[in-house]
Amino acid sequence: MEESFQLLVQDVQAGDPQAKVHLARVFYEGQGVPQDYQKAYRLCLSAARQGHLQAQQALGNLYFMGQGVGRDLKQALKWCWMAAQQGHAAAQYNIGFAYETGQCVEQNQEKAARWYRLAAMKGHAWAQLSLAKMYFDGRGGLEKSNEKAVYWLYWAASRGLPEAQGRLGYVYHIGRGVAVNYTKAERWYRLAAEAGNVTAQYNLGCLYCFTDADLQRPESAKDWFLKAAAQGDVDAMRSLGHLYVADDLGRPDYATAVWWYRRAAEAGDQVSMEWLGYLYSVGGHGLLPSRPEALKWYWQLAIRGYPGARAQIQYLQHG
Repeated sequence: MEESFQLLVQDVQAGDPQAKVHLARVFYEGQGVPQDYQKAYRLCLSAARQGHLQAQQALGNLYFMGQGVGRDLKQALKWCWMAAQQGHAAAQYNIGFAYETGQCVEQNQEKAARWYRLAAMKGHAWAQLSLAKMYFDGRGGLEKSNEKAVYWLYWAASRGLPEAQGRLGYVYHIGRGVAVNYTKAERWYRLAAEAGNVTAQYNLGCLYCFTDADLQRPESAKDWFLKAAAQGDVDAMRSLGHLYVADDLGRPDYATAVWWYRRAAEAGDQVSMEWLGYLYSVGGHGLLPSRPEALKWYWQLAIRGYPGARAQIQYLQHG
């Protein structure tokens, strides 16, 4: 490692822009050396001034993130623009993103779509996903087309992008632009879920809960809901509550259901608040009834204008 590092330093000193980019990555990632964003920045700046496309793109990212240099979106856009004009796919995606969101440029969905397409044609997964979203919504001057959206979504998913994989699973789950296919939905959800995509983890749990009987696997659903809940997904917390209320896991367990509903309710989920009010009012299956707790949650709903909450309060107080 030391010998190769010294050879790399010699190439940098000789002015080789590719060597500068390589050494910048070494310092940026801390590969065998202390991580040093400032050295990475200086090396990228030197190589970028020599016209090195990857260096220009990397320099744009450093300015955008404020790593090794003060955050400067105008400088970020300047260097990405230089690389994008010369065909660098990641830079083209960044320019598209700037136009879509209006960062440092006037927001322009049509220009965003054009830059996304240029990057997508080169195989840039995030650009392919962004173009798919535009086709789904009919934005950027593109005619709304689920079929074209699925085409680009497939390519992004095939390149291993978890967000695209999860979205493609959802497409097959609900039949948007394709025929419903639970087997394909499961496959794509699982790829994304195993990569840590929280939405895919939740949706895979739903697939195992709420589809046809051949695919229902309550224990597997619970496992994926638990993974999503561990990442703070409120829908997964509520769904765990539902699993324990029903007999899908063998027998109802209201005490455990309440534990999950409470976590979701404390995050603002009103459906979980309603379930807490109901379960505390009836009790059973390991949960002692508690009128004060039931009233507490119905009052939380009432002050939010939730339909039927005040009627439940009146019933508990006077029924």
